[in-house]
This record gives sequence, C-alpha cells and structure tokens, in this order.
Amino acid sequence: MVRRLPVLALVAACLVAGPIAAAQARRAPSPFPAAVAAAMKVAAASARGVALVAPTDLEVGIAPSRTWHLGALVTAKAGSYDVAYEWTYVALPVNSPRLYQGKYANLTALGIVGGFGGRTYPTVAKAEAALAAVAPVPSLPAGSASKHVAKTLAPGVRAQVWVHAGTVLWHQGEATVLLTSPGLTPDLATSRQVARWLTSLPLPRAPLALDVDEGGDGQHTTVAWRVGRTVYTAWNYHAAVLALRMAARMRPWR
Repeated sequence: MVRRLPVLALVAACLVAGPIAAAQARRAPSPFPAAVAAAMKVAAASARGVALVAPTDLEVGIAPSRTWHLGALVTAKAGSYDVAYEWTYVALPVNSPRLYQGKYANLTALGIVGGFGGRTYPTVAKAEAALAAVAPVPSLPAGSASKHVAKTLAPGVRAQVWVHAGTVLWHQGEATVLLTSPGLTPDLATSRQVARWLTSLPLPRAPLALDVDEGGDGQHTTVAWRVGRTVYTAWNYHAAVLALRMAARMRPWR
C-alpha cells in the first residue's frame, strides 16, 4: 500500500523547500569574471534584439603589475553591443570618463587591449557579407609584381601565400584566415602556429573568420563567427592566441 502524506505536510514541505532552493540559486557562483559581469549588465540594458554571449575567462594579456585593474567601456544599442577593456592603475566603474582618453594620454590607463561583442543584421546575407569582410582576399594594385603560391601549414591545410606582400590566406574547416605581416616576407611560422590553434581550441562551431595583422606592438587580431543573422567578435591588440582563447570561452549570458 502506498503511503500518502497528509495535505498539510505536503504544503509545509513545499514552503520549506522554496526558500532553500532560492537560497541555493543565489549562492550559485557566476561562470563569468566580475569584470565581464559588470560590463554585461550594462550591455544587457540596451542591447535588445541580439542574443548576448560573453567569455567565462577574461585573458587579455599580462597586467603591468598585480595592483592594476581591468576597466570596461561598453557600447550597446538595439541589435548590437561591444565591450572593450584596458588596464587601469585604479579600479574604475564601467564607462568611467577616466577610461580611454587616447593611449598614454594620462596615467590612468595603458590603452585598449581587447574585447568582444556582437551585432545582428537584417538578413543572413548581410551577416555573411560582414563576416567575409573580416578576412577578405587581398586586393593588390594592378600590375603588381606580387604573386601567390601554395604552402602547407598543417596536414590537409594549404594556404595561398602572397610572396611580395607579406600576406597569407587560407581556409581551415569553416574558418577563413588572413595573416598580414608589416614587411614583404610572409610569416609562415606564425601561420602554422595559428593553424594548430584552430585545431586544438574548442572554437564556436560556426562559419568563422580570423584576421591577424602583425604590427610593431603585437598581433592585432579579430575572430568573428556567424550564428544565423548575428556576427560575434572577440579581439586582442597584442596576441592572436588570446583572441582565439576568448572566442573559445564564449557562453550565453544569462
């Protein structure tokens, strides 16, 4: 015979379980770092019509010292949001007027180092065009002496290398990659490293574009991927691997 609890006992159990469950939910740790959570709360207030994602680990580079903080600049409106970070020597709130005033303009910060965001387009075709523009086929002047040759970067990965333009372009799975060097010599060593990262990191399973522009102060890198009509980005001004790691750690914001 099945034993049934009296109705009053069931009601009492529910009343007790409710507050306990609520308390447990409140204590559940957020998967997002504090600097990400603070920025996303600001973004969520204005970014209507776009599914928000954010990184569960904020690795943008080595801090100038242990006492420095990450300051966030957030731009958000209907259909889009962008979050940019810079190192600051004092803790500053999101969108503080003391943030980015030009690199080295004062002693508050050291300039933008990386960030992430997303934008929803009216149609899939426009989103596809925006993604393709991140890593376009190089456009060389008419009559240019530069030519492209095929090079192997990894097993099964062949790249087009523009010999006299310092440019390497290749397709790897759903990714299109464009790497540009400041000189005339293509950087095949970095290209091969990027090809390995694309294989080893758990990047979004979606059409993806990667642009690496090697400058005197680092690898200015943008990773973009398309989900339906939305194009998301993760970027870093100094290291390609940091932009790729951020893209790999993107999760839905709740």
